[in-house]
Amino acid sequence: MIKVYEAKSHVGVSVKLPNGKYRRISFISSSYGSYFQTEDKNLQEALEAHPWYGSVFKCVASPVDKDNLKTGLVPHTIKEEYDVESFIEAKDILQGKGIEITSIRSKNAIEEVAAKNCIKFNWIK
Repeated sequence: MIKVYEAKSHVGVSVKLPNGKYRRISFISSSYGSYFQTEDKNLQEALEAHPWYGSVFKCVASPVDKDNLKTGLVPHTIKEEYDVESFIEAKDILQGKGIEITSIRSKNAIEEVAAKNCIKFNWIK
């Protein structure tokens, strides 16, 4: 099973594998930060045992359709969903989650940032 890990910045970590050896992992830069994907179960366990897991990087997709990997699409799993009536309400929710909102100037930008952070907005109006 392929898992995809994502960070908001470029990340490189050293992880200890079950055999006692260390391995350096460098995430791949993307437009939304960086990501790393692997189907090596030992490496997945080592990444999820790292102290930065959950704060600096997290697992965003599991399992991943191998066809998506060929096209370069990294799917995001929606974890939170909100009913919103306005642009300002959606921005407030994102800001409350610690997401930088100064560059968000349209509804499409809000939806893009929300999707990258596993959030979905249902527009009531």
